[in-house]
Amino acid sequence: CFNRPIASVVDKKTGEKIGSFRDPCTCCSLRFQIRDERDEDVLLVNGGCCQPGLWCPLPCGPCAEVNFPVQDVKSGTTVAHVKKRVPSCLAWCCAPDLDNYHVTFDEVQDPRWKAVLLAFTIFLDFRYFNVNRNEEEARDESDNI
Repeated sequence: CFNRPIASVVDKKTGEKIGSFRDPCTCCSLRFQIRDERDEDVLLVNGGCCQPGLWCPLPCGPCAEVNFPVQDVKSGTTVAHVKKRVPSCLAWCCAPDLDNYHVTFDEVQDPRWKAVLLAFTIFLDFRYFNVNRNEEEARDESDNI
């Protein structure tokens, strides 16, 4: 639970920090804190732990997607959504590194927070879903040479 990842989003033109996101230690749950430039919690992303798509990602049925509602910390209302969807059967078999994400900003209007949510989505993919079966197969084949 120590040394959990934190990523900052910085405006390249001005060099100013826009915000950051943190992956705190949670017991079997995908829960993230999105923070402002002063590192105060603003949004909370909660993917839970009981979604079928987390445990058995398949291209059909309830296993085809994982939802991450984004809530305002102060009001507790849902202000945005991040959804990971498993691609079609053909893409799932032939291109396992293909990912489909859908970010709905709903109540988030500030372009800076939209940038932070998009950066968070990329972080989420690399941190929890970036397993490429093609790379694993190539590594296994090179080990057998």
